[in-house]
Amino acid sequence: MTSIAESPLSRTLPRSLADWLVLSVLLLFAAFYLAPLYLMGVTGLKGAENVSLSSMWNLPTGLSAGGFAEAWRRLFPNLINSLEMTIPATIISSVLGAVNGYIFAKWKFKGSNFLFTVFVFGMFIPYQSILIPLIQFLHRRIGRCYCGKNFCKKFPRIRLSIRRHVFPPP
Repeated sequence: MTSIAESPLSRTLPRSLADWLVLSVLLLFAAFYLAPLYLMGVTGLKGAENVSLSSMWNLPTGLSAGGFAEAWRRLFPNLINSLEMTIPATIISSVLGAVNGYIFAKWKFKGSNFLFTVFVFGMFIPYQSILIPLIQFLHRRIGRCYCGKNFCKKFPRIRLSIRRHVFPPP
């Protein structure tokens, strides 16, 4: 039981040298983790003429939102492309998952436990392990799929993974 004279603040402060050391290491890790956020904010508030590697840690002399406007202008098409891919994929996979969940919860049929186990284990298969069979399948269906313009526009993650894992540079 705590005494009346002991304040809540004194219970939260480190009491030993080891506690202070742990706290200082954790604060150092937090600063290291948050450094990119600081750089993004500071660089975004500088004008384009003040942005350089030598002055990236300096605070801006004058506030300007030109960096954020320029980043938005350059990244907006990529954001739209990402949203066009992720929103339908999320909706479709959520609906299919809900239907599968309903079927496995309400309808018991022969082999339902085995099929459920196969689905669960299938979630643990890493994406890279299906790349080569996927490319072989797509190559048989639509030809040289890894360099087709429509394929590259609609599936940029697969395109980059193919270039990195299946066809590495010499």
